Amino acid sequence: MSQVNPDAPVATPTDLLAAALDLVASEGWRTYSPLRLAQATGIGLAEACLQLPDQASLLRALGRRADIAMLDVSVDDLAAMTPKERLFELLMRRFDALEPARPALRRLQREGPPQAWLQGLGNVVHAVKLVVEATDAAAPGRRLPAGGALAFAYLGAGRAWLQDESPDKAATMAELDKRLDSIARFLR
Repeated sequence: MSQVNPDAPVATPTDLLAAALDLVASEGWRTYSPLRLAQATGIGLAEACLQLPDQASLLRALGRRADIAMLDVSVDDLAAMTPKERLFELLMRRFDALEPARPALRRLQREGPPQAWLQGLGNVVHAVKLVVEATDAAAPGRRLPAGGALAFAYLGAGRAWLQDESPDKAATMAELDKRLDSIARFLR
């Protein structure tokens, strides 16, 4: 029976999603594979295939991670905000959560095939549904219109976010604010 060395460093699990996104950023969208992930991280090929077998699984996992971070806010805090403020807060929280993936998403923007864009659009549609649910939970009975307008606002702000190098994301916030104002004008 082996003895455990109490002074040995504690092994931490590899963040496979972050490692996969780093691979995409450095090597390209089309070259991602679970074999490359296993080689880069030292995990077994079976585990890499199970966790992130293809590019679509990367986008789904990234979407889930961003959604969880976006919704990690108190319902009471949201309830204290105006409807526009709630939308703005949630969508900016999602952009903040996506920040580490931005180099990979830029690579996807340049190289991604149509099916990758469809998967990404599916993530946006799901995120918008979550935003609408969260805003309704914060102000019951005042459900905001979901659908295309909010998705287009998010996608438009997303294009700005991909290019926004400022530390405070001023260009992203300005674009999102402008697009949310457009929705409000349309609804009036």
